[in-house]
Amino acid sequence: MRPALKTCFVVNYIAIMEYKMKVDEPSLSMDNYHLILEPCWELVCKVFDNYLDTHMDCPINLADFGTCEGQTFLPFLKLVVGHIRRSSKLQEIVVTLNDQYTNDFNALTRNIKAFQREMDDPLLRMCIIPGNAYRHCLPNSSIDLGICSFVVQWLSEPINLDKHLFYIPDWMDFLIARSMEMKKGSFFLANIPIGSQEVLSILNDVFHQLYEKNTITEEDLRNTSIPIYIFRTEDELKGPFEERREELGLQLLHISRRPVKLYEHKGIVSSLKSWMYYSFETGLSKTRRTQEVQEICDTYFQNLEHRFSDWKWLDVFIADVLFQKL
Repeated sequence: MRPALKTCFVVNYIAIMEYKMKVDEPSLSMDNYHLILEPCWELVCKVFDNYLDTHMDCPINLADFGTCEGQTFLPFLKLVVGHIRRSSKLQEIVVTLNDQYTNDFNALTRNIKAFQREMDDPLLRMCIIPGNAYRHCLPNSSIDLGICSFVVQWLSEPINLDKHLFYIPDWMDFLIARSMEMKKGSFFLANIPIGSQEVLSILNDVFHQLYEKNTITEEDLRNTSIPIYIFRTEDELKGPFEERREELGLQLLHISRRPVKLYEHKGIVSSLKSWMYYSFETGLSKTRRTQEVQEICDTYFQNLEHRFSDWKWLDVFIADVLFQKL
């Protein structure tokens, strides 16, 4: 009889130690502007308008972290540029798009070119700066308005300690890096997904069933994990602003949670696969050949199709966090 070993390849244990971000973890490809950023437009306008009134004689610098191919941010950027142009036709607008080094920057570049053709604005400058969003990426005091959507749920790589998988807290690291890059008085909006325990249980159970059927081994269970943390509480998000405000130099202006129907009108499993597959491949490849890994992954996602066959979407929350540089 096999031991009753249960793995949780998406975990939320926290430990404090030095970490290394997985620079080759693929970004979550999405075009969910209407779901993620559009609901925040009025919130951003409310605080940014007064800032713009006092910064009419200098370029406005906008930044998006974890931009992927730009599908979510560029429609929002169109609103921001149009908003600025209503009050200033001659103000230079500089936009920096960031993602990790393994992002598809060719696709992003094509989208940027198409966006610039559509905007037809000779004073709109756009550039790409690759880098780890949990580290200092942009010049000091350079951001007027920053955006980051569906990024900070990704965490550092797991470290095996005493047979448990731990992840390293990085929300503080993210805030420290952004604080250095923001101008005094500037604003930053982060959209953070907060997931469903039911969905997490299904993902884990279907994976563990492969072990129960002798498809994978105990070693495969321990090797395979996904560096994601989708259970942040409001207290966790607010904590750095309340406990280390002077050190950060940041003030929390707004925090709220709103329900969303994720992957509605899209294939749920294909959408999950887009951000899960790499972690599966990495873990299983430690003991298996490429063909075996492919077959196991195919089996897993086929089983997920069965489990989610009656689902129309995933019910999750998005935390909208707006803060200002003091």
